[in-house]
Amino acid sequence: MGLNRAFIRVPLMGDVFLSYGEGLVIQARAIDICEAGLGIEKYSKVPTDTEYEINVVTVGYGNLSFIGRLAHTNKTTAGLEITSVNEKNLANLKNIVADFQTTDAFIRRIDQSDLIDDLFVDSDGRYIDVVFEIPNK
Repeated sequence: MGLNRAFIRVPLMGDVFLSYGEGLVIQARAIDICEAGLGIEKYSKVPTDTEYEINVVTVGYGNLSFIGRLAHTNKTTAGLEITSVNEKNLANLKNIVADFQTTDAFIRRIDQSDLIDDLFVDSDGRYIDVVFEIPNK
């Protein structure tokens, strides 16, 4: 079983700036995004478990801004969870996802997934029992 996500991550290119505290900034490169988070690589400093003001300069979608925190790190990448986003930036995130869903790359991605079975698995990979009841008339 692969990774289990509530939102499909969309490939995204852009420069990322994580700000916190007294103007300290971490620079990174965006690799993917969804309504709930952002994947980054090539960061100037490894992000820590703190809340960041995150600014993403994208190609084609302008600047995105939101608040987030570190969700995970890997050898060369990190994931940031979006904890707060205003309506304008959320609309931009939704537009990015909607545009991706019209591409062949999206079709190839969902073709490689088991969408139905993935819906019934919790974050630890355990199957969730689902019962459908039809009321008597």
